[in-house]
Amino acid sequence: MRKTALLISFLAITSQAGLYLEGNFQVTDPKGEFGDALGHAILGGNIGGGWFFKPAPVALGADLGFFSMGKQTSTHNLLATSDLVTIDQTIQSSGVMGHLVLRVKPLKGIVRPYADGLFGFKAFSTETSVINSKQDTIATSKNLSDNTISYGVRGGVEIHPKKKSPLGINLGCQYLWGGEAQYLDASNSTSVMYTPPNHYILNPLKSRTDMLTVSIGVVVDMK
Repeated sequence: MRKTALLISFLAITSQAGLYLEGNFQVTDPKGEFGDALGHAILGGNIGGGWFFKPAPVALGADLGFFSMGKQTSTHNLLATSDLVTIDQTIQSSGVMGHLVLRVKPLKGIVRPYADGLFGFKAFSTETSVINSKQDTIATSKNLSDNTISYGVRGGVEIHPKKKSPLGINLGCQYLWGGEAQYLDASNSTSVMYTPPNHYILNPLKSRTDMLTVSIGVVVDMK
């Protein structure tokens, strides 16, 4: 009986809910210690979604982001005694972010401004992969990984060209504070240092991970 009552309550709530989904291209400017350590912008993207509990203009959702911090590719001899067969080596530094999102946004109108609060994590990793002449990955190795807490605020606007259309353009800007983490920048020859003939010295960077991000993408509001 209790399970039936809970199911009926859940269906009643979700029947009044509205789902939103979004995907964005993002450009990030590392701030503070993070910006001093990297010294360059970061490209990435995110996907997210959540439920609006109508008639309240409040939604609870989740957001998953990803970004590339740096990359270097080099060609090496497969055998130390011969240069007739070569392989490509790629070192990639990247990151993933996951956040719970509390969003406030009007449910109608051509222009729909919104404000978000975010809480979650940032994860950093650097991985080396070896690729043969057929572009097959034949070996991979994770060189460094770390994670830390992340929280922040985001504001933006959705533009729905047709008033009743679920599809819209999303423009946003967010500031995420981040705890301290270790990471490598594969594009930085000091962070990932190559010494001939076949040796790398890894010098991890360590700092807080604050970042300012602007985004553009698409959003779908399902009634």
